[in-house]
Amino acid sequence: MGAVRHESLALGGVWRIAAFGATAPHTPSPGNISSDVRFLVKLRNLEKNQSKIVQVPVGEMPLLYHEAVVVDGYISQEERFQPKLRQGNELLDYAPSNLRIFRRLATENDQLIIPPSKTGTPPADDDFNGYFLGIGQDGDPYSLIIPAAEVLRFFYATSDSFTRALFDGSILDPHSNLFYNEKLDEDGTGSMMLRKRVRDADARYLSRFAFSPYAMKQAKSLHLLWTVRNASGNPAFVSVVPPIDVEAETEFLYRQIETPGRTRKMITRILSCKCPPPCQRLLTGRETDAKPDPSPTDGSSPNGAIEGHNDTPPDTLSDRPPTGESSNSIEDPAIDERFPAFNDVDVIPHSRELVEDRSDTTKARLLPPAPISTGSVVPGKGTGGPVARTGISGALRQKKDSRHPGDTPKKLADIDASPNDLGHSAVIQRLRWMEVYTQASVCYRVVLVDLSTVGNIPVNVYPPEINGRKKKWLYTDEDNTKRRFAIVAEIKYQERYRYLLELQQLPGKQQYSTIVFWGDQEGFIESSDIAKLLLSCAIESKATLVAGECPHIQWGRLIHSQAPEHESNRETALRYLERVVTASPVFPNGRACRVSEIAAAG
Repeated sequence: MGAVRHESLALGGVWRIAAFGATAPHTPSPGNISSDVRFLVKLRNLEKNQSKIVQVPVGEMPLLYHEAVVVDGYISQEERFQPKLRQGNELLDYAPSNLRIFRRLATENDQLIIPPSKTGTPPADDDFNGYFLGIGQDGDPYSLIIPAAEVLRFFYATSDSFTRALFDGSILDPHSNLFYNEKLDEDGTGSMMLRKRVRDADARYLSRFAFSPYAMKQAKSLHLLWTVRNASGNPAFVSVVPPIDVEAETEFLYRQIETPGRTRKMITRILSCKCPPPCQRLLTGRETDAKPDPSPTDGSSPNGAIEGHNDTPPDTLSDRPPTGESSNSIEDPAIDERFPAFNDVDVIPHSRELVEDRSDTTKARLLPPAPISTGSVVPGKGTGGPVARTGISGALRQKKDSRHPGDTPKKLADIDASPNDLGHSAVIQRLRWMEVYTQASVCYRVVLVDLSTVGNIPVNVYPPEINGRKKKWLYTDEDNTKRRFAIVAEIKYQERYRYLLELQQLPGKQQYSTIVFWGDQEGFIESSDIAKLLLSCAIESKATLVAGECPHIQWGRLIHSQAPEHESNRETALRYLERVVTASPVFPNGRACRVSEIAAAG
């Protein structure tokens, strides 16, 4: 079972979260607009025909999901309780023109977009049939359907504090409440200062909103639409689109639903989305003003005392406000698993030191952290038994080192990353489809000293000189300022390794640019050998490995070709994989070396 007990979900028996509905009618407290927004959650008993509606603080949303099984307040992973759902992994197009927001009772051609249940019972117009997101695919604008609350949970609810910011209005003034002095350099390095309620672990996800006007616009729209609906005094639905507008590989659980002439997928839970982060490296500072705010929601105690933080997470999340004796945190690894590419962002935080409270002549004193078994994400300050103020987030983990042993430290270099639909862009697209639709695994190898990125793909950048010469081939512009790059993709299929090398083509010129190479035993190839092969192209000023000095490696060429008309993405991926694994050695000898080296090796 999940390690944390949710007091708001602690009912006798076995229950399943059937739906996140609207938020309960909410009236802000005077002087404290953030007081306790709660979601209406419908629970269905798995042992008897019974359902119940409970209210859950919005700050707990990062830990919950549709179809979660709850036993005495704990999320259970027992197989016998889990619903029978299908698992999907597809490249989804999140462009605004491909998305539709609609209500549960919406129709298309006089037919419900989402059909009634298997019993034929018409859907109710209640607090649990709100807004849904339709994603277009294969000519159907509603091919994939996601409850709006699930879009909120997955894409936005990465911490308790940011989830609350979406409802209390803090998102409307992010510079005062979340971050400020944000900056994104051309080399992919971002920097920003964090406000004191923002956790370091949430910085990499917050960067999406700091550096993307599109993402920030969606977050603000979420709040504004919800505020209008909440003002009616009735339960208020959430409607929102994802904060990304590109294609991204997405893994999810779904139920198949049948409509007249169409089969659609009702996604109940998104598991991961390989959307690119806005930066590769993130420097974070933190405001160091320890002055208590006038409101009690900052967690400070009287007389300049500051809460102590203990490293023991709570056993229970209360639905009451914390009492202020201490604070603790819950780090949920599932939050970091949502966006795999964001784990590669190197977050470098600055430590925060306690400073003298400017409102008093005495220094702030640190209260001794006492482990408290009950925590709370509810804003405000309560009374009674000790309840710690709890923060929920992912973990602030160091960037994963994807380099192989022997790889040299890398330096960012200046390149022209403009798309080339007849060159590297087409290759990247096919490799992405290959990952989604085939059994092959793909990873990218960076073996030269200099590197950069094209989208979220790491690329090798050629040095400014080769053998002491500044060759024109090493650059892609007339002024010799933009260096040529090469993509090296390691493709593992049926325990065999093949490597695809794609050279950046010059703008407006079509050249041979794609090479497939492999070892005699089709095993793993060391970084030092791959570096020699890359430099062979620079020595010869073209796509050839004859100067690679690696007689144990064979190579061939792939010619860029257009996909046949009406070919699906899956068919394109399978055809491309077949071309890679069946590539033949090039004439005359097919070895990554001179002919004389073959004779010497023999």
